[in-house]
Parts: sequence; structure tokens; C-alpha cells
Amino acid sequence: MIGACDDQVAEMKGMPFDAVSRTVSTGENQRNALEQIRSITSTAADTLSVACPKDIPAPLSQRLDTLGVALGAINGSLATLRPAFATFYDTLDDEQKAHLAVADLSRRSQSGADRGARVAANARDVAGASDAEQDPVCREWVTILRGWPVSRLDTSLSLSDEQHAALYELSAAIFRAVGNLVTACPAESHLTPLGRLDAKQRQMQALRQGIDAMKPLLAAFEGSLNEAQKAQLAAAVH
Repeated sequence: MIGACDDQVAEMKGMPFDAVSRTVSTGENQRNALEQIRSITSTAADTLSVACPKDIPAPLSQRLDTLGVALGAINGSLATLRPAFATFYDTLDDEQKAHLAVADLSRRSQSGADRGARVAANARDVAGASDAEQDPVCREWVTILRGWPVSRLDTSLSLSDEQHAALYELSAAIFRAVGNLVTACPAESHLTPLGRLDAKQRQMQALRQGIDAMKPLLAAFEGSLNEAQKAQLAAAVH
């Protein structure tokens, strides 16, 4: 999930501005607005690239801190882009918006299919059918959270009663985060490009809130373990 920061950089750098210009047959004002997006996006991508975490710490509680940094950086980059996207989108007439939506849906369907195949290959049979029409990136994050090996940890770490209680408090926080993230995940095909940008910001906020709720519980559980248990924990969720 920390790697999503670098994924966002790549997505921003790969935005198909020339294809958009051809698809909607932009006029001069629209070309100027699109060039403004290109410039802002390039700057935001460079800034985000610097801000993305470069090292992933070993302790899990520190990994959540690092993930929080990554999510904050991603959300900041999206907030930077939104005004320029809104300005450009407002210059389009209904026919141009329709052409853009069709071309964008075709491109994202192919991208989603490629990502979906990877998610399916890596998932531990935990993605629910109700997620089927949701954003593939969001769905991947839901799958990662649902795949946290609570049952395996419960049986493999020889936990005390207090440690069992701490683990299940953490498990409850993880699944609350999943529920909130599922709610924030849109049906991708129903959104305009600008709507998806807003939806992604909502996803970042939901995930950040879930991570913030999980951090003290993970720190408490991790702190209750002896060194051998900590090593087993790190190996189980590597």
C-alpha cells in the first residue's frame, strides 16, 4: 500500500493530454486550460515523487506511520490538481464531455482489466462479490486489508489472553477501515474524470482515518509480544 505513492506519480506522469486534446477537438481556450493542467500535473508529480517514502521500516507500527505519510502526500497532490481539472472540464460542452467519457472509459477498462488480473492472482479469496464494480485500485486496497492474517496469527503466535484481546481489537479496527473504504469506493463506470478525482480524495481520507484508528492498536499489540513473537509477526505479514 505504501507503493501506491509511486503508483500515483506514474499515473500523473502518464496522463494522456495529447489524446484528450484530440478526442474533444479542443479550442484555444480549452487547449490553454489543458496546458495548465499539464504544467500543474508535472510539478505535482515531481513534488510527490520527492515526498513518497523511499524506505519501508521493519516494525509494523512504523510502517503504518510511513503509510500515513504516503497517503497525506497523495492527497495533497490531488488537491493541487483539482482546480485546474475543474476549470478545463467547465470549458467543455456536453458533446465534448461525452466523447471524453467514452474514450476515458475505454482506456480505464483496459487498465482495470490488467490490474484486476493481478489483484485476482494475489488475493487470498477475500474480495467480496459486492466489490465487483468498484474502482480497481480501491478494491485492491480492500483486498489487502481483508487479507490481514488474523486467524493465522491467532494460532501461530501462542498468544496470552491479553494478547488475544489486543489482536481482536486490532482486527475490529481493520474491518471497520475496510467497511469505510468500501463505502468510499465508487462504481468507477459511473464517474466523470473530475468525479473520479474527487472520489480518490474521499478514498484517501477514508483510508487515512482507518490507518489512524489502527495505529495505536497495532502498537499496543506489537508491544505486548516478546521478541520471538515479533519475528513471527513480521514474517507472517511481510
